[in-house]
Amino acid sequence: FMYETPFTLDGKPRGTPSQQWKRRTVLTTEYSFPYVKKRLRVIERMESELSPIETAIDEMRQRVSELADVVCSQPPDVKKLQLRLQGSVCVQVNAGPQAYANAFLESSQAAQFPDEKV
Repeated sequence: FMYETPFTLDGKPRGTPSQQWKRRTVLTTEYSFPYVKKRLRVIERMESELSPIETAIDEMRQRVSELADVVCSQPPDVKKLQLRLQGSVCVQVNAGPQAYANAFLESSQAAQFPDEKV
């Protein structure tokens, strides 16, 4: 089981893309789901933290994967494709490509992040 928790170094749950970190927690249980019991013992817990640039890369990869799934489906679902494209280009809730470009590609910000990530 895996879940992600957004955070900033200020202690706030949300921030600008250049401040947004993500903690990814992976729990390994004694048995696999579904199981007869509703609760399973956790035998291992691994946490990793993604820096702001890694968080942005992860989000963009996820969006690209979702778009690829819709485009490659047979037959292609045009309504689903339209919704995915709108959600990727005209982002209403989370940061989108333009916010990431502004946060990480501006000359004043780019020096803070490794070249191979930008």
